Amino acid sequence: MENKYMKLEMQSNKNKINLNISEQQQLSNNITISGIPITKNENIFDIIKITADNLNIDLQKSHILSAYRPKTKNNADSKIIVKFNNSNIEKAFISEIKTRIKNKNPLKSNQIHSSF
Repeated sequence: MENKYMKLEMQSNKNKINLNISEQQQLSNNITISGIPITKNENIFDIIKITADNLNIDLQKSHILSAYRPKTKNNADSKIIVKFNNSNIEKAFISEIKTRIKNKNPLKSNQIHSSF
């Protein structure tokens, strides 16, 4: 019985590891954009596209699998979650943001929309 328990425990640990790897791979194409205030009748794709344009990234609607704002209690400034179909686009976003921060030229919300 103890031998059977040990085998089940080992299999359970392997399953946990495989699940973790799978979850990490699913998240590898995601970015979170914060600091963009919610506006009435906003178009999430337009926000992402303008952000990409400001970062000199050629972004097409077909590059995005999904994009949404998760529900929050404070609707003034919730995050935008973007899932790309290609890790190269995600990496380009991250690289450009890091470069701008390093050069002390961060992307600001008023560059996305003049009313911010």
